[in-house]
Amino acid sequence: MRRRHDDVPGEIRDAVERINSAWLEGTAEAMRDDLHENVVMVQPGFAETVVGRDACIASYAEFSAAAEIEHFETTEPVVEVRDATAVAWIAWHMTYVMDGVRSDEAGHDIFVFGFDGDDWRLVWRTLTTAPVS
Repeated sequence: MRRRHDDVPGEIRDAVERINSAWLEGTAEAMRDDLHENVVMVQPGFAETVVGRDACIASYAEFSAAAEIEHFETTEPVVEVRDATAVAWIAWHMTYVMDGVRSDEAGHDIFVFGFDGDDWRLVWRTLTTAPVS
């Protein structure tokens, strides 16, 4: 029997916040419970696909270890829920230094969550990026 959710959009917003906090704080492993075991992350420009919870956590951890984040801000997630699927998106702006190169980028993150009978888990994510001029 499916559990009743009084505030699914709030649960999804909380999950997005936990995921972003985990990689920003260098503790990507902390997002494990929010990711489906077969989660798919599509890299910017659809250049590469990362499949599986462990691979996605490693991808976040690698970026966190390689980049010095100077500034990161997002909008409040917009959440749409349909049955056992929820889509959330945020606009973001980030300034970071990687390999001695400072980058100032903005874009959108798109998160797709599925309800697995017990909880909402991230099943698919992509982001768009563009340099800030």
